[in-house]
Parts: sequence; structure tokens; C-alpha cells
Amino acid sequence: MPLTKSAAPLIGAIVFIALAASAIHFLAAKTSPGALTKTYSNAAYGFMLKMPADFSAYPPNATPNRDETGAPTGQAIVLQNKSGAAVQIVVTKDSREASNSTLTAEDIEQLAPYYDLSQATPIEIAPGVTGVTFTDTKHPAYGEATEEVWFTYRGNLYEVTADARNAELFKSMMATWTFI
Repeated sequence: MPLTKSAAPLIGAIVFIALAASAIHFLAAKTSPGALTKTYSNAAYGFMLKMPADFSAYPPNATPNRDETGAPTGQAIVLQNKSGAAVQIVVTKDSREASNSTLTAEDIEQLAPYYDLSQATPIEIAPGVTGVTFTDTKHPAYGEATEEVWFTYRGNLYEVTADARNAELFKSMMATWTFI
């Protein structure tokens, strides 16, 4: 049965609404920074950072692995919301022979030679603490690319990662990183 002239605007409106709903869904998958009103603190490694109010830490009340003396040896934390935006923090002992608070792309090449660090740049985490930031497209932990920030502090290596789709949120959270 052919459509009447009056049905064409209705179909156009339905198509427009469907496209708008698809666009909203696509844009919602990409998390923008918004307000960073919640604080995550880690007493074992002495740091804190701000995150959006809808984020939670997993595992909750995480405690690090410890060696025979009781010193922390490693910990993995995921800060995440229900829609899947996440920042992962992995803390391990700095295994470099000359451990200090400056980590370079060359250091990462020694630790993880599989990364493409050709576009890596230095980043200041705190006064006297310089790390490296880069985008991993060869072996991303999330999606098609992962934003990475690596640095060392107090004898520990920090690998902080997030899906590159959430790069703006990741960068704003990293800008609040504080050692306590």
C-alpha cells in the first residue's frame, strides 16, 4: 500500500528520533570529565586522586600484596563507573637497578619492549616525579587504544591506564594525583 502524503513527515520524524537516540547512545559511551567530586585514597602507597561521583574502586578496600616483612609488593585497582569508563592503576616494585623518581621512555623500553613509544612524552606527576605518557595501539588493554601514564615513586612503578575513548576524563583525573 503506498504511503499517503501526510505519512511522510511522520516517517521523517521517526527516522530523526532514531538517529538522535543512536547519537546520544554513542556520545554517552565516551565519558567526559565532568566534576571530579569523589576522592580515592590509597594509604599503602600514599597517594590519592579525584574521580567522578559515579565511580567506585574495585576491589573495595583493596589491600596490597605484601612480602615476608609486611612491605607492600603490588596492587591492582580499578576505578570504574557502571557504564564501563575505567582507570586501572597497577603498582609494583620498581625493578630498575637505579630506582629514582624519573622514568623515561627508554626505561619503559627496557621493562616492556613491545610498546611503541615513538610518540611518548614526559609528564610531571608531582614536583620531582616525572613519568611518561603515551597511547598504546599495538597491545591496548581497552578498545582500540589505551592511554598510559607510567612513573616511579618511593621505589614503586605505577602503570595507570584507561581506554583512549575516555582520554579527557583520564587526563583530568591524573591532573589531581597527589602523594600523601
